[in-house]
Amino acid sequence: MANLFYYEEKGKRYVFRGKIIDEAQIKEVSNLKRIRILELLSKHELLSGEEIASIMKEDVFSIYYHLRKLEKARLVHLKNQTRIRNFEEKRYSFDADALVLFLNDEFKSKAPISEGSLLRGIIVVGSPDAHGKFNLRARDGYLAGVLGSFLGSKGWNIDVTFDTLFSEEDIKDGTYVFVIGGPLTNMLTYKLNKKMKVYYDEEVHYRGIRSSITKNQYNEESMALICKIIANKVPYVLLSGINIISTEISINAFKSIYDEIMSRDEAYIIIEGVDRDSDGKMEDFEILERYP
Repeated sequence: MANLFYYEEKGKRYVFRGKIIDEAQIKEVSNLKRIRILELLSKHELLSGEEIASIMKEDVFSIYYHLRKLEKARLVHLKNQTRIRNFEEKRYSFDADALVLFLNDEFKSKAPISEGSLLRGIIVVGSPDAHGKFNLRARDGYLAGVLGSFLGSKGWNIDVTFDTLFSEEDIKDGTYVFVIGGPLTNMLTYKLNKKMKVYYDEEVHYRGIRSSITKNQYNEESMALICKIIANKVPYVLLSGINIISTEISINAFKSIYDEIMSRDEAYIIIEGVDRDSDGKMEDFEILERYP
């Protein structure tokens, strides 16, 4: 998994997933083809050597040579291997936006943050590739940066991964899982949906929110759901909406009600985005239903 970093430009803060590398690994990326391969893998969940060769218009054997070098350097990971007739197709992943090299370690001389004081969390976003039961692509990956920046300001140590790579077995005790997006584009949301008291309604193709508590139904695209549940002893915080715009609203609302959500073992809040200044953007929200 990658680490979250940020940089500031013109007064704005941008969050990105960074892969920390050492001097030995630098030697393996001192090659333009390998940099290009990493760039392509950073934009896709998985790619095979054949797919990369097609995009780069390069010889497939040359691409596999570079992939083996990158894999040996622990920069890419072999995730899927399939034999097709007499040919073996290998698919690789690289779950970062950038390579990060520390030029000195003087920052370690400062008082370190104790392990016990760290808040550990993983943000799970839907894969940008077609996947899952509905074979859809998620387009809300950028919201991981928005949420990660906020959580970082609250003292969280955050990793980011795709729903297709997430495994509950890898979760350490005390780690929170923050899930972004609805069940159509995030497979983890789809699994959790069956365990929730307020859930996305299959009868309207998961494009509506139903409360089993009040029996109310919410189908407007401006509706969103924030919930916290514990499943298999893992705490999950779901931030999602009927569409990508309302999903973003849920994250902005979460910033305002963070303390309320995080102080409970179970919580469900249904919200609606509000455009108060009539500029066509929903910059505020109203709470429609809250439990408990």
